[in-house]
Amino acid sequence: VFMAGWGSHNKYSLLGAMRAIAQLISYEIPLVFAALGVVLVVGSLSLPAIVDSQAGYDWGGLARWHVFTPWGLAGFGLFMIAATAKTGRSPFDHPKGVHAAHGVLGQGVGAPDSRPEQRRFAVLADSRRLQILVHVSLGVVVGGNS
Repeated sequence: VFMAGWGSHNKYSLLGAMRAIAQLISYEIPLVFAALGVVLVVGSLSLPAIVDSQAGYDWGGLARWHVFTPWGLAGFGLFMIAATAKTGRSPFDHPKGVHAAHGVLGQGVGAPDSRPEQRRFAVLADSRRLQILVHVSLGVVVGGNS
């Protein structure tokens, strides 16, 4: 992202790229902390091991998903909020400048990439990113395929 802003030889694209990097870093830290609780309880970074640890049912017929524990519920809420923020969906701030500063800063780092083909690719990439985040959250906190 930074190289795209720098390579455009435009100071506003560079500022937009630096802002986008700062936002991405600030959304990655809660994602890591939300998944860290599950990793510490399970004792493995392997996604199949995390899913296997949630297999079966407890004494009340309740599934042994991590989301049914207090730390799992808090981690799942934090993970979903950070994942939504990371994908740039509403109500979170968009790093491309689609709010009040749109007229001043242009489109941020994406200013040179305004052709329809590039916008279509960006929409597909955003959809794939959201799909991956949902699958990871389902595997880590809600039991996966168990």
